[in-house]
Amino acid sequence: MKKIHLSWKDIGIFLLILILSNILISTIYLYTSLSLNANNTLLLLATSISFAYLGFRTGKKTTNKGYISGLIVGGISTFIMFIISIILHNYFSLFKILYYALLILITVVFAIIGINLKKGS
Repeated sequence: MKKIHLSWKDIGIFLLILILSNILISTIYLYTSLSLNANNTLLLLATSISFAYLGFRTGKKTTNKGYISGLIVGGISTFIMFIISIILHNYFSLFKILYYALLILITVVFAIIGINLKKGS
């Protein structure tokens, strides 16, 4: 099996986008009259953007199929988020499964886009 090359810079940018956007959106929610549904939607959008970045960068650097790289990187990232979520919240729901499946799907799609743009260049 070929290695997926992901640099520390890519992981750092992924985490930076994820953490800073969540802090910013949570602060806006705290100090404004933003509804909970709007806040959750913005958090989903910010998390999706960070996973899209991670998938795109993975696709640009891999020599495998894009969907395999996206599944591996997205699966590992969402598994880590899932474990942290279980530890902190201590509950499990169908909504969480759908949420993490969506994040994996976004990573796979953007890894496919990334590998196709690499081949076109």
